[in-house]
Amino acid sequence: MSKEEAANMFRVMDADGSGTVDFREFASVILHMKQQRATKGKLSFKALAEKIFKLFDKTGDGRVSVDEISETVSALGKNWDIASVQFFFSQVDKDGSGEITKSEFIEFMDKLSQEISV
Repeated sequence: MSKEEAANMFRVMDADGSGTVDFREFASVILHMKQQRATKGKLSFKALAEKIFKLFDKTGDGRVSVDEISETVSALGKNWDIASVQFFFSQVDKDGSGEITKSEFIEFMDKLSQEISV
């Protein structure tokens, strides 16, 4: 995913035009993307989640830190306050290691999309 594609994704996520993407906006777009991909037979949801993870994984080590999330969101010109970043992080980092693994991220994205679609 290029920086331009990522910036467009965040622009779309900012449904209320506030310049920030809150957790509900993020979740809503992820669900929409999952449904759209399934009906069009495009990139699988898992592959999409992997691309988003790679966007956050600045060091390429297969783990994402709070700083990497903050830096990525800021680099895309969006504002997530530290409380939002930490909340998101706490929801995804299931083992409490202080880093998000690719499998934790994919599992979270899948679970989130299922919860929203109910």
